[in-house]
Amino acid sequence: MSASVYQIQAIKKLKKQGKFEKLPKNLQEIAILREEHPDMTLVELGKLLSEPIRKIWRKS
Repeated sequence: MSASVYQIQAIKKLKKQGKFEKLPKNLQEIAILREEHPDMTLVELGKLLSEPIRKIWRKS
């Protein structure tokens, strides 16, 4: 099962429990985008945010 499926299940669970609205607005925004675009990568979703983010590579 893909990561997006698990993420969408978690989002639905938070909504069902009434906890979604308690999330910070930026997390709510990306969660809504995840539901609308289940096939996109997190990097692609990040570019759709009202304040776009990009992946930052760190050296290990």
